[in-house]
Order: sequence, then C-alpha cells, then structure tokens
Amino acid sequence: SMFPVHFDEYTNTLTIRTNPVPWVITGLKQAAAVKYMAEQANKGRRELSAAEILGAVYGTQQHGRSRRMRDLFKSNSQWQSYITSNEKGHWRIIT
Repeated sequence: SMFPVHFDEYTNTLTIRTNPVPWVITGLKQAAAVKYMAEQANKGRRELSAAEILGAVYGTQQHGRSRRMRDLFKSNSQWQSYITSNEKGHWRIIT
C-alpha cells in the first residue's frame, strides 16, 4: 500500500514499511490502541496524545482502565521497537 503503516485487524499485526519485522499484538486493548494509531497516522496525524489513544481504546469504561500508555503495553516487550513518545507525552508509530 502507499501508506507507511498497515494494521491487519484480523491478525492484529502492524506492518511498517521501514521495519522488516511485523508486530503481532496479542493483547486486545494493545491491538485496539495500535489500530487507532495506524488509522490516524494514515490520515496524516502521526502524533497523538495518550489521552486520545486511551479514550479510543476504552471509551467511557472506567474500571480496569490503563491510565498511561506504558501501563497498557507493560506486558509486551516489543512495543518500544514500534511506538515511541516525545517529551510532551504524545505517541507515534516509528516509521
């Protein structure tokens, strides 16, 4: 595709054109966050606030909600190869 990132929602796999290793995401909430980030990146919105991403994942759910992106991804050792944050707490897929 012409997009630098692609998220396959059937296999929960993120493929980045510049990264030879696809990221298969097992956690459903983690996958939802990355899917949202990929969709927004492909609309030209590469950097998103943690609040926006977590809002897209959890909606109005309060119970069992990760308060920080690091909490959401803490069980996944690979995430730092694929997403990063700047000093303002905005997150993006590494392309």
